[in-house]
Amino acid sequence: MTETIYDSDYYLLERMRLDSDKEAYCSLYSKYYPILVAYAEMFVCLEDAEDVVQDHLLRLWTRRDELGALMSLKAFLFACVRNSCLDKLRRSKSHGSRVTELWENLAEA
Repeated sequence: MTETIYDSDYYLLERMRLDSDKEAYCSLYSKYYPILVAYAEMFVCLEDAEDVVQDHLLRLWTRRDELGALMSLKAFLFACVRNSCLDKLRRSKSHGSRVTELWENLAEA
């Protein structure tokens, strides 16, 4: 399926930013929520992954006026989710073995 200009992240972000368009936000949410949760699960449990992703997607809406011109929404969201998951692991008391496993997996990749 080919993405049209009206489905592009840039267009949807502009609609959100300029018009507070909830449909544009819902489109981005639907597009990114499942893949971001799957990505976050590489770092944390499912419940934490869902919380992290929901927090960042909510921030996308609440801070839409501050977005400006993002080069890549996808890269931005993945970086935010990764950083939040790593922060969550650092704060966790029982994160020792999970962090070691994570760094080993990242080293192999």
